[in-house]
Amino acid sequence: MKILHLTGKDYFGAGRAAYRLHKALQTFGVESQMWVGDKQTNDLTVHQIHKGFLRKLIKKAYIKIEKRQVKVNDSQAMFSNGYWGAKVSDCVNKERPDIVHVHWINRGFISMKDLTKIDVPVVITMHDMWYFTGGCHITKGCNNYINTCHSCPQIQKGNNHSVPYAIQSYKMKVYGNTYKLTFIGPSTWMAECAGNSSLLGNQSIVNIPNCIDTKFFARKPNSKSMLDQCTKKKILIAAVDVLADQNKGFKYIYKAIQSLPANEYALVILGSEGNEQLNHTGMEIINLGYINDDNLLVEYLSAVDVTVVPSRQENLSNMIMESLACETPVVCFRIGGNDNMVEHKQNGYLAEPFVANDLKDGIVWCTESHERTIELGAQARATVEKKFSPNKVAQQHVELYQKIIADK
Repeated sequence: MKILHLTGKDYFGAGRAAYRLHKALQTFGVESQMWVGDKQTNDLTVHQIHKGFLRKLIKKAYIKIEKRQVKVNDSQAMFSNGYWGAKVSDCVNKERPDIVHVHWINRGFISMKDLTKIDVPVVITMHDMWYFTGGCHITKGCNNYINTCHSCPQIQKGNNHSVPYAIQSYKMKVYGNTYKLTFIGPSTWMAECAGNSSLLGNQSIVNIPNCIDTKFFARKPNSKSMLDQCTKKKILIAAVDVLADQNKGFKYIYKAIQSLPANEYALVILGSEGNEQLNHTGMEIINLGYINDDNLLVEYLSAVDVTVVPSRQENLSNMIMESLACETPVVCFRIGGNDNMVEHKQNGYLAEPFVANDLKDGIVWCTESHERTIELGAQARATVEKKFSPNKVAQQHVELYQKIIADK
């Protein structure tokens, strides 16, 4: 069986999840290759297709064109139309894979229309909500995608509000002309949202989670981390631009820690350069900045007492899965796919959505005693091994691929 993955990067978010699946499939005996726009790994089975100065210049031009078409209220939010990108279908068809597995196409990677020219079955994993919306990647509670995306609340006043509906119509044509199309929702929540949408309600949708390397992501209690110097209970918040991205919910963790005793807790921040607002809380702040080293990430996850993920929307958070794998309990809101991973008061704490005080209660409950934290951590590890191990997730994908090929 020959599988070809298409994704913008082999790192960060969707690319990170796609690469983990790629390696899991190889271990399972599948001939798996990965084509990306930006490559970071040294893996010879990952091929960068946007090579050369001209290709990179064209890609930047695509991104600029797309950003000029629609201006959104939140500068951190993404809004993509799927029109602009490289054409790879000819090269894909020459490669003759059994399945093309698409993860991410935006930011100038490939054009959506090019999917219709691929002559083998296409599987799409929905790492965010973009595939069934009128352009946004995170709906922020808007349910217009269930019917039609008119009057998009994320677009600035004065902009063309007919664009989301046009994008929806464009996607509908693409899906109708793409050969043997199947969608994967990594969380039950994402699969349900897609099934309720006007775009994907009649498409084939399955729920298969992402996986994680459980051998690599495992607790390292004896590693000498710089966090060992802090003897307080350590709360970790981690994400790219965790303090700036509104969806990451910084305001909730900020409210929560204000009522925690500063002499008992320290806040560890990963993925940001800091925030002056935090200096007024009186709590010790340990800012680790941006890292691009999974070995360091495992060390930090092993050294903290609890990870807090206060996002407003989450599909199947890499950070939650990584934390649980390292036996660190997680506190998060009961939203999206969080309850696919976090079991309330079993391996972490599911707070009521957007109630900062309950988020604080979760932190206190998980760290009330060292024994409880250790017990929650053991359950966290067991959850990951049961649901998200590479072998288990690879097997689920292989069974899906085999069914699609047989139906072909």
